[in-house]
Amino acid sequence: MRNSFTRFAAAAAAAVLTLSFSSCGGKDSSSDNNSGKEIVSDIGDDVNIAADDMPYGACIFRMEQGENGIPVTTEVDSRFYSDEEAKLICNYFWAISSKDGALFDSVSYKPYNDEMLKSGGYSSSQEYMEAYYDKYYIVIGTDYEFSYIYAVDCKKEDSGYNFSKYDDIIKEVAPDAEITSKKVVPVYLNYEAKDGSSSGEVIPRDTYDFPMGAELGDSDYIWICIYEIDGKSYIIS
Repeated sequence: MRNSFTRFAAAAAAAVLTLSFSSCGGKDSSSDNNSGKEIVSDIGDDVNIAADDMPYGACIFRMEQGENGIPVTTEVDSRFYSDEEAKLICNYFWAISSKDGALFDSVSYKPYNDEMLKSGGYSSSQEYMEAYYDKYYIVIGTDYEFSYIYAVDCKKEDSGYNFSKYDDIIKEVAPDAEITSKKVVPVYLNYEAKDGSSSGEVIPRDTYDFPMGAELGDSDYIWICIYEIDGKSYIIS
C-alpha cells in the first residue's frame, strides 16, 4: 500500500502524543487559543513546544464516524485545517460516496458549482454526484463507501500550484467575490466494499483523472482545494 509506512508512523506518533498535545491548535484552527504557537505537554508545566516544531502527526484532530453527525471517520492536522474545514473535507467525500447532491451543494460555492454543472452537461448536483461515484467505481472496482479520510498536509499559494484555473472561473461567475485564502488539500482515502468483499486505499490510476497530483509532483493522493470566499470556506474541485 502506497505511503503506508509514513501514514502508520504518523498515526503511531499521534496516538502516543494524543494526551500530551490534545490542546494543539493549528494556524487555521478554530480551537486555536494561542495562534498555534504555544503547546503545553505533559512533560512539565513549564515546557512549551511550538506547533511547527512538533513531530509529524502530533496535532491530529480526529472526528469519529457517528459522533455529532459525522458520516465517516476523518483525521486532519489542526495546524493546517480548522474544524470547519475538516467537516468540509469529510462531507465532500461522503457526498460522493453516498451520491448526495444536497450534501455536495452544502460544501460548494454556488456560483462556481453552477458553472461546473453547466459546463459538464449535468442537470443537477445529484446527477453530478452519481457520475462522480461512478468514476471512483472505475478505480475501486466495486460498489463502495469511503471509510476513512486522512489529510495531514497542505499546499498553499507558495507551493507552486497554479490556482488560476479556479480563480478565473470564480472571477467570471462572481466578479465581486473576495477570495481571502486558498489551499490545496492532499487526501488519503480508505474504502469498504458494500458487499464486504474488499477494503483498502483508493489509489489514483490512469483510468480516472484525480487532479493536481502530477502538477505538484505527488500523485499518491487525491487532491481538492479549499477556498475562503467572502469569509466562508468552500470545497473547490
